[in-house]
Amino acid sequence: MEISISKLPEGTHVYTLVKSCAEIGLESLFSGDATAGVELEKTANQILLRVEVSALGNFVCDRCASDFKKEIQTTFHSAYVRNAKDHTGLEGEDFYIIAEGKNVIDISADVKEYIALAVPYKRLCKNDCAGLCSVCGINLNEEQCNCNTMQKIDPRWNALREMLDSPVKKNLN
Repeated sequence: MEISISKLPEGTHVYTLVKSCAEIGLESLFSGDATAGVELEKTANQILLRVEVSALGNFVCDRCASDFKKEIQTTFHSAYVRNAKDHTGLEGEDFYIIAEGKNVIDISADVKEYIALAVPYKRLCKNDCAGLCSVCGINLNEEQCNCNTMQKIDPRWNALREMLDSPVKKNLN
């Protein structure tokens, strides 16, 4: 995902960049193309990028173990300068110095990093996923089972269940 900056006039420029997820190193969880909408603002001393990225992820639900696809979207900003001496206040993770003679900005590594960071820690096929029955293992999103999960409670929890039924709790209400 490269942007040519040679002969680029000052002002705002808009690009849509597309590259396969495999080419940018996202092949393990993603398929198809990653798309980046780039708004580039060039001034005499710097180039500022605002990038909106999306890619289609292939995941396994953490509750029901079903395969599902979900579009992952994120936004990031980057700053580029030719001479670092003039911009000492801009140091940070998304601040880059353009090497002398280099006329291309490649955002592939940033796209890969930000898409990977945008993957949710808890991957759910849907927000209200019912998961699997703890007794028979059936996917409760697809059908209901006849298991009585209340009778199958681990006996180590009995002390807590007794506390719920105790008269002390009833007097506190």
